[in-house]
Order: sequence, then C-alpha cells, then structure tokens
Amino acid sequence: MPFALTAVLFGLVVLVTHFVQGITGFGCAVLAMPFCIMLTGIDTARPVLTVLALVLDAYLLVISWKQVDWRQYLHILAFVLPGLPVGMIAFNVLPQTTLTHILAAFMVIVGIHGLASELRPTKETPRPWPAWLLGILLFIGGTMQGAFTSGGPPVIIYATQKLRDKSSFRATLVAIWTTLNVFIIADIVVRHKLNGVPGKLVLTSLPFLALGAVLGDLAHHRISGEHFTRLIYGVLLVSAVFMVL
Repeated sequence: MPFALTAVLFGLVVLVTHFVQGITGFGCAVLAMPFCIMLTGIDTARPVLTVLALVLDAYLLVISWKQVDWRQYLHILAFVLPGLPVGMIAFNVLPQTTLTHILAAFMVIVGIHGLASELRPTKETPRPWPAWLLGILLFIGGTMQGAFTSGGPPVIIYATQKLRDKSSFRATLVAIWTTLNVFIIADIVVRHKLNGVPGKLVLTSLPFLALGAVLGDLAHHRISGEHFTRLIYGVLLVSAVFMVL
C-alpha cells in the first residue's frame, strides 16, 4: 500500500478514536490499535499511537487540570506503575500474536461487563468491587499500558467505581496516561522505534489528532455520558473481533 494512502487511513482512525478520548478520557489507543495494526503492523502502530496519545493527553490535561482528583491519581498510579515495566518487557519478549489475543480477550470481558451494567433494567448502585480485586485490575492495566499503550479497560473498571463525576473521570484518567506514556516513549526512543515510517506517521497524523481533540472536547460538554458510554463498550467488542481476525 502506498505510504500516502496508509497515512490518510491511519489519520482517519486517529481522528475518530481521539475524538472518543476527547469525550471520555480513554479509548484512543485501545480502539485505534487493532485497525492500525492491520494497516502497519504492531511494531509501527504501537510507537506512533503512544506518541499521539501523549500529545492528546497533555492537551486534555492542560484544559481540565482543575478537575483532576489527585488523591485517586496517586492511588491508581501506586498500583499501575509497577505493572508498566512488566508490560514493556512482555512486548519485547512474547510473540505478537499472543499479545494481541490477550488484549482482545480483555476488551471482550470489559465490553460485555460494561454493556451489561449500562443495560441493567434497574438503576440501583452496583455492589462495589473488593479493594484487592480493584488493585489487581490496576496492576493489569499497568502491564497492558506498557505492552500496548492500551491499559484503559482494567483501569476504567476501577474509575467507574471511584470517579462518578464525568469531568473528574476524564481529567484523572488523562493525568494517569500522561504520566505512564512518558516512561513508554522514553523506552521507544532508546530503542529507535520512531525512525523511518513511524516518525513520518506521527507527523502526518497530527492534523487528524488536533481535529479529533477539539471536536471531542466540545462534545464532552454536550453529549449524554450514559448513551456514549454504551457506544464505547460496544466499540471495544467490535475492535476485539477485528484484532483476532
């Protein structure tokens, strides 16, 4: 496939998925990864999406700094950060097929769990998950972030339990992703993973990212969170199917 066509298709995926994250505070990497892997392979998609995710998260963090729940930020980071190097090592050691199937399985689990919760006929407050299980989920989120820049699913389960305000939910998550992606990008740079095509794709994707980020932030303040959350979990399931094809 010519690079120009790849760049446009890659950019369109970035536009849509970064629009989603502009609204919710999560989703750009986990939603974009399966489609971008089909376009370029995981060795190119991962470093490019990591850099683009950091750019978007930094922008969202700046405009929503006052909404960050710093107590929850520190608590999440304490569990997620130890998992980060585990995922980074796994990415460089385990077969890529194994990694993509692991990610797809998590996406299916979280998607079904989320849709079941959202479509529940009664709107009673769900029973809180035990603290030990939430801690394990956060650690798993750290390993997934290190491997795929897609640690969202397990962390989202925790955040939905602890961060009820929509703006605080988004701001706290992007603060977490910003912190973690700095470490991942440092590893990517050291391994020269941005040389050649990945570096070019970062540059060609920036205009798509900018448009998606601005539109997503506008929609964040206007779109019903309930209906869009259902859409997010549905897209997680669809993305998981594409990942294992």
